[in-house]
Amino acid sequence: MGQILSILSLSSLTMTIFRPIKPNLITQLFGENKVSFYKELNMNGHNGVDFYAPMGTPVYWNGSKRGKVLSVINDATYGKYIEIIVEEEPEINKYIFAHLSKFNCQAGDVLESGQLFCYTGNTGKYTTGPHLHFGMKKVAKNRYGNYYTTNRDNGYKGAIDPMSYYKNIYVKDHIAILNAQIPIFERVIGFVKALISLRIQLNIKRKKK
Repeated sequence: MGQILSILSLSSLTMTIFRPIKPNLITQLFGENKVSFYKELNMNGHNGVDFYAPMGTPVYWNGSKRGKVLSVINDATYGKYIEIIVEEEPEINKYIFAHLSKFNCQAGDVLESGQLFCYTGNTGKYTTGPHLHFGMKKVAKNRYGNYYTTNRDNGYKGAIDPMSYYKNIYVKDHIAILNAQIPIFERVIGFVKALISLRIQLNIKRKKK
């Protein structure tokens, strides 16, 4: 069943981003608040999307494709944060989840859609209360296989607006919809297998004649 779910989840060539937490409230969009707060960071405005979230809210991998945990970091700016890479797209993208309270993964882990990997918090210098900061950057690989952010001089340190990829459905609800499709998918697979088996049997009979 897990393999079928993965096939359904990866069936689209286009990456879709779902809501990573249950609370359905965006408190700040990309590019908003063009104030000194962001000028200190040499940015034109907010470089991500903020979701309201009480302290300790579970966060699930919200991409429609598998993600690989690139790094698990604790620093002064973002506090506790996680970077996830997705290479199963036409372009390589990096996703950032920041101001966390607790990690539930480590670098190198591969995440399936809907997999729990961290909890929201209020860590780091640039936060005014518990929430989840979600960011997205386009990256590339150098000849040594290391990732680097492209277009770092766009006024947002390479971050782009993720909302063009975003679908406002809680990722756990998205997984439930996929699970409901599995019995239909299994029947289709069974039918295809039966046709292949019949074709093989007919070919064997013809060869015997």
